[in-house]
Amino acid sequence: FKGDVCACTSQACVEVVEKRMVNWAMDHLDELKKIKPTRAQDAEADRIDDEMDACKARIAAASSPSPSASSSPPSASSVTLTPLPPGGTGSPACDEYLRAFDTVIVTCREKLGPALDAMIQSRNAQVEAFAEWGALDAASKKAALDAAETGCKAAADGIRQAAASMACPI
Repeated sequence: FKGDVCACTSQACVEVVEKRMVNWAMDHLDELKKIKPTRAQDAEADRIDDEMDACKARIAAASSPSPSASSSPPSASSVTLTPLPPGGTGSPACDEYLRAFDTVIVTCREKLGPALDAMIQSRNAQVEAFAEWGALDAASKKAALDAAETGCKAAADGIRQAAASMACPI
């Protein structure tokens, strides 16, 4: 999926790949919940995730109009945040990830400039994907939540690191 994301040239493409990735994870829940990664495997997964995040940031910046092409200031956004599902995602780690993401969007919006809309769209796509867990039977939902736990923890850490790199601690 990293290769597919990094080959994208638009935010719409990234969203399609992210949805495919979520669907793939849902289709392989039984296998994923049995995985017990080593520290080395966790580190490799983090490295790949960081590379994918760098591609997403590059694509978001390239997909957003330049400030001179926009009639609104960089802090304005034409995209609104999709509300979280009632009661959250069902995963404390994924809820924390979305809270961190939302905090970055609100707190760092001036620094995000033209990438703001793309970030909000990416965040909304993730909320919609997480909301699909509500349609699962109990066993599948538990497996999805268990499988997402590590990724959501890593994503929350990544969001915090990205905010810190922008001198926008959250």
